[in-house]
Amino acid sequence: MFTILTGSQFGDEGKGKIVDLLAENYDIVVRFQGGDNAGHTVIVGDKTYKLHLTPSGVLFGARLLIGPGVVLNPKVLMSEIESLEAEGIEANLGIDAKTSIIMPYHIALDELRERGRKEKIGTTKRGIGYAYIDKFSRDEVQMKDLTDPALLEAKLDEIGPAREKAIADLGGDPSVVRDPVLIGEYLEIGRRLASRVADVSYEINVALDAGKKVLAEGAQGAFLDVIHGTQKFVTSSFTTAGSACANLGVGPARVDSVVGIVKAYMTRVGEGPMPTELKDEVGAHLSKVGKEFGTTT
Repeated sequence: MFTILTGSQFGDEGKGKIVDLLAENYDIVVRFQGGDNAGHTVIVGDKTYKLHLTPSGVLFGARLLIGPGVVLNPKVLMSEIESLEAEGIEANLGIDAKTSIIMPYHIALDELRERGRKEKIGTTKRGIGYAYIDKFSRDEVQMKDLTDPALLEAKLDEIGPAREKAIADLGGDPSVVRDPVLIGEYLEIGRRLASRVADVSYEINVALDAGKKVLAEGAQGAFLDVIHGTQKFVTSSFTTAGSACANLGVGPARVDSVVGIVKAYMTRVGEGPMPTELKDEVGAHLSKVGKEFGTTT
């Protein structure tokens, strides 16, 4: 059984909560898009877990997968893994070899570009958009590159000069592109994550063939989709259910159900239009009582 779960509004609909309610019924939970600009909070007893990349369901022992449509900040993921392990929780996690890596220069470019905009988009400044730019321009660093110093060095030699020029043109420090200390940190994380590198599409399809249950977990929401959302105030990935099939390499005929998450009153994070926004004491009350502050922003 293959189920896709997405947000049907502007994100922060409570997807993490619903996934955690459903996850114990699934063998595999997989992220198919976005990066650490998404986030979910899970509360179990008196423990609160704030996660940005680790798929929901980690507390139930499911197989967790990060698909190639995700852009991955390895430092954030490593921090989450270490935090979970400190609580005695082992994440049975696999990362697709083709998953794009958010490099330090992506974050630098994101910050510089947003700073220079007359009309702010409200980006989280985590390098998400620039990592996707490199994916579509075929200049990405992939997860497999982090596990091989020679591959990473060759990739940075190829794409480094253009990134250095772009940062310098925006008034930033171009040395971040090939900083040996930062590269060393990334390679060390790559070494630690090497055993988790997987072929996500193959693993999911084999699992479905065997009658296992797979839950594809979306990030953000439909109105933030890079095509169908409220341009230009959108995220940089495809957030609708159809992208789960494309990103994970699972045929649409294999989809058994799609779950769209909404909440009683709509909210959105960052900039962008919100025609029904309550700018009075009622809105302030809902924000306070509903704790309407996302895990990421």
